[in-house]
This record gives sequence, C-alpha cells and structure tokens, in this order.
Amino acid sequence: MTARIVRWEGDAIPALASAEGDKRSRVTLDLDNATLLPDPAEAMWQLRRAFELRGRHPAEPDLPNFQVRDVVALANFITMALRHDLPTSDRKDTAVIWDKWRTFILRTKPFVLGAVGTRPFPEPFDVHHTLRTLEDDLRIAMRTPGEVARHYCPWAADFFNEERLYPEAG
Repeated sequence: MTARIVRWEGDAIPALASAEGDKRSRVTLDLDNATLLPDPAEAMWQLRRAFELRGRHPAEPDLPNFQVRDVVALANFITMALRHDLPTSDRKDTAVIWDKWRTFILRTKPFVLGAVGTRPFPEPFDVHHTLRTLEDDLRIAMRTPGEVARHYCPWAADFFNEERLYPEAG
C-alpha cells in the first residue's frame, strides 16, 4: 500500500516539504490511517525500525540514517496520527503534546526548507529525542490523564487558555 504524501495543515502545524530533490521518502507511510495507538511504544519502534533498515546516519552512527525527505514524511505522518489520536486524551495533555510537537516542527523547518531531499538530516538526535518524548507523553496520557500537563506546565494558568483547550471553537 502506498501512502499519499499530502500537504495538510492542522492546529497551526504546517505540513513540511523539502525544496528540491526526490521528495518521496524511502519508507512508505499510510497517512490516511496514521495512528500511534493503542501502543505508542510499539508504533514508535516500528517507525524507527523502518528508517533504521535504511542504514545509519553518517554523523551519528547510533541513529537511523534520516534523510531530509524521510524527516518530512515522518513529521507529516506523526502530525496526522496526532490529529487522529489526541481527541481521545485529556484536553490539557493534548494541548501540551501539540505544543511540544509544534515546537519540533518549528525547529525542523529551517533544516528542511531549501534542502535537497536526499541529503542526511543534520539533526538526527533531535528527531530521536522528540520521538521518545512523544512516545512517553502518549503512554502517560493514556495511563494517567492529566499527568503530562501537570509535569509540563508550572505556569498552567497562562498556558491552558480557551484557544489551546478548545481549538475547534476558534
């Protein structure tokens, strides 16, 4: 089954695309059925494993050989998975997880825009760390609703505004 790589925007997280080169990822991802549930650890392991089979990163031999085009496909897949999965979580946990993911997309964007798709992604550890954090947050949110938000936001009164908790109302 071949995934349709789509440009899609949701919750202020833009779809990513590299500027030139082969834009197709070397790993086929099904965006229409993207999910990280019911077992986020297993889903993330499968994603990491799929990219590890493509080799190791030249600068970071302990990490998968993420090319720019792979990070684009991975980011778009996870964005779609979060759109499918997060409505089942606590609203405050959802706001925190979206905020962490949005921050990753903003950090990633400069490396992707204008980059040749087949070049190694220059920050493989950031991808790895973000996937681990997302996996942990999803697992914790499913096990103990509200726990992710309690650990993330000492400034909770300012962070959990109506726009973050009820984005569909805007």
